[in-house]
Amino acid sequence: MSWVIEIKNRNLEILNQLTEKQKEEILRDSDKLNSLLKEVNFVEEINDTYKEYLEQLDDKNVSSKKLVRCINNYLSAYKSFIDRWETYLKRNKSESFVQFFKESLSAIYDEYFEYRFLYNLRNYSQHNGSPVSIVSKSLTNGVRIVLEKEKFINDHTGMQSKFKKELKNISYSDLDVDYAIKIVHKQMLGLHNKLCNRQLNSLDDEYLIASVNVMNFYREHSKNQGELALTDLDIEEIRRMSAEPGQVSLKLSKIPSLLAKTIIGGAFIKFKFKGRNMGSSRGFPIEHIPKTALEIPIFQTGREYVKSRGITWVRILESTGLEYRDGYDRYFAVYFPQGLSVKEYEVKAEMFNDEINQLFK
Repeated sequence: MSWVIEIKNRNLEILNQLTEKQKEEILRDSDKLNSLLKEVNFVEEINDTYKEYLEQLDDKNVSSKKLVRCINNYLSAYKSFIDRWETYLKRNKSESFVQFFKESLSAIYDEYFEYRFLYNLRNYSQHNGSPVSIVSKSLTNGVRIVLEKEKFINDHTGMQSKFKKELKNISYSDLDVDYAIKIVHKQMLGLHNKLCNRQLNSLDDEYLIASVNVMNFYREHSKNQGELALTDLDIEEIRRMSAEPGQVSLKLSKIPSLLAKTIIGGAFIKFKFKGRNMGSSRGFPIEHIPKTALEIPIFQTGREYVKSRGITWVRILESTGLEYRDGYDRYFAVYFPQGLSVKEYEVKAEMFNDEINQLFK
């Protein structure tokens, strides 16, 4: 027999016992998702180095030397993160996917000065010197980590010419390294999620079905929104080990609920119609294409829950407008797979506000 365990804030709670069938089913779905996680888990190194940097930043007794080492580690990890994604896509995905990656990265470069700064700072730290000129600490402002602009310009012989002109035109004399790292890390996580979602959208339905099953399992068993895992240890043995002082090592099979949530959150079906509303269908909304250009298109709205391809889809929003000036009715609806909380669906629904406003203006 296996037990479901929940881990949160280093605390372990024994939840429920599973039958052999329940264990086999959840491990089958977990293994399906974990195989995917291992394939594109490029974000772990950059997350670890960022976490280490923040921990050192919060340490009142940290030395400047240690902080600079953490910054250098992060600069290397961020470049490795990008290189690993590019190599993986070139070896395993289509040219259109590679182009999508390049365009996404280029958009970050164009929009964020901090990314352009770190891009050049990484090369500078490798070949010219320290990425930091000043590390200062105060009770009011905390830790301040900056690089002198003029030193950066004068010493970095390999700086991009366009970026050098940009630097010369800015008014401030010091470049905030800490702020740049935090902005860039946020963008790298966004890029990672964007690429993962694109990959997930191209997967077969088995991954989505496994994700729904994992999230249904999580919602059924979780009590404190922690991390769930399975163990085959006897419950009395677990309790005995938990009561012993010091660290305890347990053999656990973790349930990939975060990955399942990401997959569900990136899989949606959107319906946007203009025409004549003819009532409700028995499933998803349907648009009937007219045979001639003179006919008005007709459509039917959808049901709140629709079972399709082995998945229950939930309508998270629906907007209907009748007889606009052009004589057409309007309809907008979005469906997500079942498995998220009401609050999470509400957040997803906000993504479509601009599109709804544009349709119904």
